[in-house]
Amino acid sequence: MKLRETFERRAARVLCAALFLTAAFAAVARAQRGAGWAGGQQGQPGKDLNAVYFFDSKRGWAAGDGGLVLHTEDGGRVWVRQRIETKESINDIYFRDKEDGYLLAGNQIFTTADGGATWVAATRFLAQTFGGAEPELYSARFTSKKRGWVVGSLSRGESVVDSL
Repeated sequence: MKLRETFERRAARVLCAALFLTAAFAAVARAQRGAGWAGGQQGQPGKDLNAVYFFDSKRGWAAGDGGLVLHTEDGGRVWVRQRIETKESINDIYFRDKEDGYLLAGNQIFTTADGGATWVAATRFLAQTFGGAEPELYSARFTSKKRGWVVGSLSRGESVVDSL
């Protein structure tokens, strides 16, 4: 009988603690609802953002459909559109350091050496290199200007034939 009482007391304590924590988290969530978020600029209608990268708390980029690249110098209060020579959707944007950045759009890699002020088409991967399968680049990370990794997929029509 004593063992059953001990178990019931523990179960009651655990239940009370769980209810207390749930109520506490709910109160904090209610108090913070919307805190720290402010309305900003409206994006381009019909254009999705696929990549966001901040080098520090102020400098950041957002990129997406149709070659859309936006840049901020003030932590996201104001976004300025940048020109890049592509209509492809941009899947990733990454900076190895303050100056050297990489942008992946479709089957192409664009680079910058001036902190994102200008972007240059650096490498294009063609379907004939992959037996007729179309490459789509998704993500990249570089440890130096000439050493890095790119992840993507190869597809023929509607079917993906390989990906990494």
